[in-house]
Amino acid sequence: MVIPDSRLKFSQHVRALADITNAYDATPERLVSATLHLWQTQSLTGLAPKRTPWGTAHLLETPAVIAFSLWLARQPFNDAAYWLATAYANWVGDDIRNQRALFFTPPRLADRVITNLVVHKGSLAEHHWHDPACGGAAFMVPIAQRMATALECAGMSAVDQLKHIERNRTGNDLDSVLLNLSRSFLDVALYGLIEHAAYRPCFRLFEGDGFTSRKIELLRPDVIACNPPYRKLKADELLDFRRKHGNVIEGQPNIYGLFINDGSPSGNFGATQLAGLGRDLPPDARGS
Repeated sequence: MVIPDSRLKFSQHVRALADITNAYDATPERLVSATLHLWQTQSLTGLAPKRTPWGTAHLLETPAVIAFSLWLARQPFNDAAYWLATAYANWVGDDIRNQRALFFTPPRLADRVITNLVVHKGSLAEHHWHDPACGGAAFMVPIAQRMATALECAGMSAVDQLKHIERNRTGNDLDSVLLNLSRSFLDVALYGLIEHAAYRPCFRLFEGDGFTSRKIELLRPDVIACNPPYRKLKADELLDFRRKHGNVIEGQPNIYGLFINDGSPSGNFGATQLAGLGRDLPPDARGS
């Protein structure tokens, strides 16, 4: 098996950073904050926070953090966003990663899913798109980018494009760190528009469980694009889901089946597709 060079380099950086966590009291959240701060400072000075993120001053001078941020800055942006979110999932440890199903959609697969949705009449210029598990922005970013392109082709000004995306690109996630990453990634992805319009959008991203939250009902989106989490549900978890999802619960179900059942097309959705098959799956869920 040939390992792609980018994945090999990524693994080397993640291991180097994992080695410093104890010596520098570097929590996964602080590592992500420090790396993102350096990345933005190096590439997009207009988006870099004026203040150093709390608790990261010592990390900003650490060679391993600097090297990783420089490597990210050399990658295509959507790839770099995927790698940083994946790095965080590695740093939190296997228990949390598996419990929260922190496995992200590679950019090429996300683009393919979005294209399929557009082919099936999902409009980037007219519809409201929602991601109920948006941490890491695997779908948030490319959809926002494509929205901007479609709106520009329709003759919309930069500020109106941003306001349209602000209204019609929403999401929620359980993990506050990944949610903040998604906000930052959206800012970076739309930086040209933000700079031109002199307008900083406030994206509607909500902290909470996209599976049980009423946000989807309240927002009434036209399109749901999501990478459903993959993990087997425990027996005591099923009690909360049987009333709504008893039709798909049998034995020890995987939570992605409930997500798909929850996102089945209804009168409120112009187009619906939940994606994840063939993505960066955990070993026990990956097919042959």
